[in-house]
Amino acid sequence: MRAGKLRERVSLERWSATSDPRWGAGGGWVTFDTVWAGIAPRAATEVIEAKSQQQTQITHDVVMRYRPDVDGTVRLRWGSRVLEIVSVLDVEARGRELNIEVVERPENG
Repeated sequence: MRAGKLRERVSLERWSATSDPRWGAGGGWVTFDTVWAGIAPRAATEVIEAKSQQQTQITHDVVMRYRPDVDGTVRLRWGSRVLEIVSVLDVEARGRELNIEVVERPENG
């Protein structure tokens, strides 16, 4: 992978659950690393399926160096944008590069 493709800084975040005897279960997103990535927007279409359920639409393609800890339990933060991971592909199964499809979500979404 050529470093020139990786021009954006993204934070990798994982949900951290907490428990408080007074307030009960809770938690929040915690940054566990910041990496360089390439991000390319895609055309997105909103599709409403039967029973008013919205189908997941890919909004960006993200490329980064391979990491075994990036999966569907992780989300990306790109500036003020939150990118939820839809799929992760280890390119050519060589452990060098990840292609990640993401959906941009509102902060509280």
